[in-house]
Amino acid sequence: MGYLLVHGTIITVDDRRRIIDDGAIAIEGREIVDIGKSEDLLGRHKDKEIIDASNSIIMPGLIDCHVHLAQALIRGCADDLALVDWLSKGSGCCRVTIANMRGG
Repeated sequence: MGYLLVHGTIITVDDRRRIIDDGAIAIEGREIVDIGKSEDLLGRHKDKEIIDASNSIIMPGLIDCHVHLAQALIRGCADDLALVDWLSKGSGCCRVTIANMRGG
């Protein structure tokens, strides 16, 4: 069966870096099987569950390959502080979190 996302603005990562207005993407399992204009894909993929993506952008997921694992451990710590305050005051929670992980 699969899904058909329709009426969205698609930002592709193909060689031409196309942007498709009123675009559609057909998905089966974990694979994109078709991409193009909504009108065209609605005719070709009648068996798929329709998801209306009007007023939405559809783009590939982005993978962050630059990771600081220690920072991932304290995600959410002192989120209410401004950056300057976090750097000067909030970093104390980093020491506490790491000490707790070490059993200290």
